[in-house]
Amino acid sequence: MLGLRNEILQQGTFAPRAHLEGIDLPKNFQLPSLQKVGQDAVKLAKIKREGGPEEIQSVFMTSTAKTRGKGIPMTEPERYNVLLPDLFRFGYFAHTSDVPDSLLEDVIFVLKMFIRVMEESSEDQLRAMGHILPNQKLEVGKYFILTNARYKLCVHLLKPKIDRPREAIPFLKISVETDSERLTAKGKVPWVENPFLFSLYAEALVFAGEYAEAKPMLGRVLEAAERKKDLNFGGTIIRTRIHLAQVLLQLGEEPEAQKEHTEYAVKFLRKNPKILSIQDLMQILTRTDQPTHPVLEAIGGLTWLEERRNTARADERQAKQCRNCGIREPQKTLFRCAQCQHIYYCSKECQKANWKMHKESCKETAQSRERAEILKAINPDKGRKAADWIEWRNAPHEANTFALAHALGVRRDPSRGRTHILLRQVEYVPRAKDIRYRFRVSACGVYRIADILTDIEKLMGLDPGEGREYIDGLLEELDNSSVGTDKVPLLDLTTGTGIETWLGSMAIHVDKLRAMPYDPDWRKIMNRGVISDQLKLVSGAKDVEHVFD
Repeated sequence: MLGLRNEILQQGTFAPRAHLEGIDLPKNFQLPSLQKVGQDAVKLAKIKREGGPEEIQSVFMTSTAKTRGKGIPMTEPERYNVLLPDLFRFGYFAHTSDVPDSLLEDVIFVLKMFIRVMEESSEDQLRAMGHILPNQKLEVGKYFILTNARYKLCVHLLKPKIDRPREAIPFLKISVETDSERLTAKGKVPWVENPFLFSLYAEALVFAGEYAEAKPMLGRVLEAAERKKDLNFGGTIIRTRIHLAQVLLQLGEEPEAQKEHTEYAVKFLRKNPKILSIQDLMQILTRTDQPTHPVLEAIGGLTWLEERRNTARADERQAKQCRNCGIREPQKTLFRCAQCQHIYYCSKECQKANWKMHKESCKETAQSRERAEILKAINPDKGRKAADWIEWRNAPHEANTFALAHALGVRRDPSRGRTHILLRQVEYVPRAKDIRYRFRVSACGVYRIADILTDIEKLMGLDPGEGREYIDGLLEELDNSSVGTDKVPLLDLTTGTGIETWLGSMAIHVDKLRAMPYDPDWRKIMNRGVISDQLKLVSGAKDVEHVFD
């Protein structure tokens, strides 16, 4: 329980989410608390030590005509289900990315037991236990429940912390076969309709060294990516290409295609060194039970993995996504908005759909660029400073992303993304070669927006009341685009001598925020190790970085 307690404390107010594919859960649906789940985990350990859940033999009565009033002896998985209701409920309903590390093995165990319950129990038993609802058809209910349970189980089994692909393969195989039969009967292409299932199965086969079986599955994943242009599939594409480089090499087949996949993967990883986590890259490229991976060899071996660094251009490529639909490269080629040169779109249709929300900030950014160009002709140094400022403030480097998240405390309380703002004063560092370090944050502070609206209006030259309108407009723009879906907004107001005051906005995905441990030294992130001063406002508003309601 100590490990779980520490994870709960670190997690802050991020409660685990309930999620099922293909099923809309009620809005008021709640998972059991982690404390209750932890208590069941302790009980599970005790049961295992004592040899099994033997103390319960029959605990429910059926009401069907054939067995009314008769107790039904329970199987082993059913007894576990009854003894550990909170752990079973949590394992089945919890989003796979929200299961604490200390509960992974317990969740894997109960998901296996739950699958057995659904496969081995009679209709009377399933209805008596509440797994099949009164008005629900048995086959329909079993299909959706087993599909979700098997998929979640396999996601957990393939996590780098667990990495047991051979355990996952039988569950994935039956899911693929079931889905293929069902979708083919409807005239649909299974891997196009459910590409992530096929991707998971292909990856398990690769990790297990089953290269011949993996090859056609990987090909289907790439086919799905080609046909599903509306699907955000970028990370899966690069993983699939990396796998194909290994599979084709070990099979000794299609040398030209093998070379193409290797070169593609190496080029993409060099340009986007942190597109995959170090844990994922280690799991894919450094498997001790398999031959040296050709992509690892071609990219520079373990040295590259240990020393990989994001450049300013890599930061930009990693942040690129369509402002309207959220699609990323390489799924689709993106283009910049021609006017502001800051926002990306995947198509003219998406650009048009987003124009209502983007037009004001687009106009302001374009005007800033025009003023910078005019200033260059009059005073090259001032003009360069103005142009550098536009580039720095719009760049997705850590000072404008992760440092903001740490400063605003949104991991502990995501609602602060809408109620708090980071104010910064910056100094120009013209000799810095890297644009990320061309401005240094000399002073900063975290404030409640409601406390400093007059400060914001004075700094931005706005009329009374316009500060709130301006901020609400930025939040509305994020809310009305796919970029803002499942994301937490981050706001900052930055000023400095000889530069335009800038009210910036961006959003960070909840999953990334959950996986990012809080860094109290976020000021060092902004300034390459140098701590900025505490900002003092004329209004006397207090810094509330560490004040949580």
